Amino acid sequence: MMSANAVSNQLENCFLDCKKSESPETLCEIIKQLTSFSSQLNAPDQISHEIFSVMITILTQILNKWLVSSEQEIPFKRLLINQAFIQSISEFLEHMLPKLSTVNCDVIDGVSKLLFIFDILQYGRPDIIDDKNLLTLLDPIMKYICSINYFTILTNLEATETLTVQEEFLVITCPNYFSLYLGIYAERLTNELGDTMLKRFEQVLCQLTQTVSKWNEATMKAVQYISYVLRRFGEFNSTRQRLNGHLKIIDSLMIILNSSYLQIQVLKQEQNVETALIYAVIWVLSPLGDDLELTAYIKTNYNTQTFMTLTDAKYKPIRTYAYTILAFVMSEDDIKQLDDPGKITAVFIDFIKQAIDSQFQLSPGGKLKNLLESLRGENEDPTSGTDVSIAAAEKTTSNEEYHIMLSYSHQEKELCYRIHKYLIDKRLRVWLDRDDMYGSTIEAMANAVEKSKCVLLCMSDSYKISPSCQSEAEYAHKLHKPLIPIIMREKYRPDGWVSFIVGSRIYVDYHKLGFQVACDKLLEQIQMQNSDAHLNHQHKLPLPMAANTPHFQQWSYADVLRFIDGTNLSEMKPLLGKVDGQELFELYRMCELNSQQMYESLKTELFTLHKEILPINVYLRFITQLRKQANG
Repeated sequence: MMSANAVSNQLENCFLDCKKSESPETLCEIIKQLTSFSSQLNAPDQISHEIFSVMITILTQILNKWLVSSEQEIPFKRLLINQAFIQSISEFLEHMLPKLSTVNCDVIDGVSKLLFIFDILQYGRPDIIDDKNLLTLLDPIMKYICSINYFTILTNLEATETLTVQEEFLVITCPNYFSLYLGIYAERLTNELGDTMLKRFEQVLCQLTQTVSKWNEATMKAVQYISYVLRRFGEFNSTRQRLNGHLKIIDSLMIILNSSYLQIQVLKQEQNVETALIYAVIWVLSPLGDDLELTAYIKTNYNTQTFMTLTDAKYKPIRTYAYTILAFVMSEDDIKQLDDPGKITAVFIDFIKQAIDSQFQLSPGGKLKNLLESLRGENEDPTSGTDVSIAAAEKTTSNEEYHIMLSYSHQEKELCYRIHKYLIDKRLRVWLDRDDMYGSTIEAMANAVEKSKCVLLCMSDSYKISPSCQSEAEYAHKLHKPLIPIIMREKYRPDGWVSFIVGSRIYVDYHKLGFQVACDKLLEQIQMQNSDAHLNHQHKLPLPMAANTPHFQQWSYADVLRFIDGTNLSEMKPLLGKVDGQELFELYRMCELNSQQMYESLKTELFTLHKEILPINVYLRFITQLRKQANG
């Protein structure tokens, strides 16, 4: 072991060598020398020696050159990903954690700059990011994030005016370093972090969001970097499920986005601390297209105005993420109220062009893949072709008829497979696709619908935005196949084309009823639909068109009134008292095309003009009786 004087002399010699030559090769040799006696650096004057700040300066200068020229790339990479160098940083981080508050500020600042350089070096570089030497830094970084020191700083932010260098290392440097790791171990590490930190983040955010309008810069930065870590939970199914187990975090993020205090600053300036915060928070919510549970939660509990407001933000990526989220949470009514619906498409096309031209397929709005998914409204598996529910064991040329066709989105495949097994156990023949469709997908879809006696519509947000699911449902409706709507997701309510198709039919809600009760109810409806009388009624006599005019089209006013009295539809009389057969027929066609909307219209008209209520059972009886008349 060297004496203190010998260590100081070695430091001075290294310093002089460093001043003589600042080449990467020389710096590499100096690092090796320092590493050989690093464990003996104990005295304050040794730890704060000028050589360390000089080395940081040289590294930064080399980095700047490397960013604009590839000439320095190889020696610079060799310099930074030096095993001894990185191991010394990793060991220093391990030893520094228990006594962080007492460590020299310049030393901490130097380590922060080194980690920042590693961030830049790794970003967008799959050939480097999982280097075995660099990976050794992640373990101590995660320990810092999970430390009680970090949690204590977060819980005391309200009383903090500014962050010390030590606090910034915990609050900014470490979360930032973790959030930028996108290598092969990202899913495992994010799950490990979630074990400790999701509950803590939930507690901290719930506490802080009670006073958003009073936040200072220190608090905003802390929440900004919390959000960067939370965004990593949107990358994988397993991590998304973890985050969805802490929905109070989502509530807190929505409070931040909805803060008028923050929105005013974001709408005024492109670059300020408020804009950086809002960008980080809305980024957490941007993967909604991959997370139907979170999408449904936001649709149910929050209106779209928050995101509509942020589409006017000065900072362009915020606008893009706002549009991305709106693409998944807007209802049909929301879309109709947009001043310029085409603006959403234009924004995504602009970013797609930028991403195509980018080396890493990136743009200010995100990755090319995510932009395309948002523009399309759904990320469908290209290998599956369509979500038509066709039995994998049957070819499309089969002439065998089936009792049931399952029309579903593969996002709901787990529940759908359970329903399929239940129906098979009841000795029903069921079409079910498990990504093994034969022949043309369009032909397969048509055959599946045509050869099934009844079609189950497994409704969800992903079902609605799937073009293939819409094609199946519309074709089944066109053929007048009996349809049984099933609600696959909690709190889902059909709108748009789904509402048009299912009309006033009774839903089977699996989340409300529970699996077994819902299956029993489903079986009852299938048995009713598959009765011979009902099937013949549906298939042989489709909705009459002009060439097949029903006799009631010739009715007079008096005939219509007799029909009302004879079928116990007295509540409809104020609406139909001056309607003849031709007008009644047109009303019937409108009801068949969109039963739910027509019910709302008739109910509103009856109450507005006559102050009377139209019960749903009367409306359903009205349609049923007219259908009997139409089909003879």
